[in-house]
Amino acid sequence: MASAPIPAKREWRRAAETLSIATLGGITLNWLGFPAGLVTGSLLGVATAALCGRPVHIPVPLSRVISVVVGISLGAVVSPETLKGLVAFPLSVLVLAISTLCMITATSFYLRFVHGWDAQSALFGSSPGALAQVMTLASEYKADLRAIAIVQTMRVVALTGKGGGAIGKMLTDADVHICVPAERTARIQEVHLLTIHCICDGIDVALFGGDAND
Repeated sequence: MASAPIPAKREWRRAAETLSIATLGGITLNWLGFPAGLVTGSLLGVATAALCGRPVHIPVPLSRVISVVVGISLGAVVSPETLKGLVAFPLSVLVLAISTLCMITATSFYLRFVHGWDAQSALFGSSPGALAQVMTLASEYKADLRAIAIVQTMRVVALTGKGGGAIGKMLTDADVHICVPAERTARIQEVHLLTIHCICDGIDVALFGGDAND
């Protein structure tokens, strides 16, 4: 098997710029306390630069090194205590595994047959958690990285009112809580409908493009 060609100086300059953008984005979101800030910030930073027309690029040899580092970081979290936890709650683990499989199947089916994604992109887009691992695999299999990144970085969006109630207390820092500052149910529902329309429109434009005049 032939080895990958050594990238030209121009490619390495582009790689240096790409890594700088990623580092700045990761440090910024991590400093702001954003969940998974280093990963999400670097992803959003590079994606923004690409959308602005910058020639972001990572040479194949460097990409492989990064993949190895990601693999090491993922494998390092496994410990004997992890296996003990699996044995201690076999039924819970089984239910979780079945639920995850059903969720991946349903989401993948939706992305393929409703939005027309190819099979591999739909699979990576529907796989929960492990954003770095999913994006690495998606890149290796030439899947639609832009669409997968958008779907993978989405979180729970809770629409509430009257202070948030019990739902607001169950949310984590990774979720988005939109609480309408009103007491009347009718007014709260009006704002919820407007919010849902705005979110759907934003997702539609992000995934499939749109006319700025629409």
